[in-house]
Amino acid sequence: MVIEQGGLPSMGGVFGQLATFGPATLGDGGDPTVLIAPAVSVRAVDSVPASGDTVGITVLVTPRQSSRLAFSASTGTISIALAPPEAARAQG
Repeated sequence: MVIEQGGLPSMGGVFGQLATFGPATLGDGGDPTVLIAPAVSVRAVDSVPASGDTVGITVLVTPRQSSRLAFSASTGTISIALAPPEAARAQG
């Protein structure tokens, strides 16, 4: 994943991954933002380049989350949000 415009996640942090889709993808007028992976662990964070505001992260996901992430990356916009403490404990 590539992070733009935001704080830098820390390695080992637990985040929820959300995807936002446009009307062409939704079709039925449903909620445009959905949770695609509730608690993923950040395994690596790339160095922040001096000339840019993007950074790559590597996250640990299940095979199902991987499929959802790939679809979301190709059709929508992916965001991350800090997961609640109980999700972090479940990962530990």
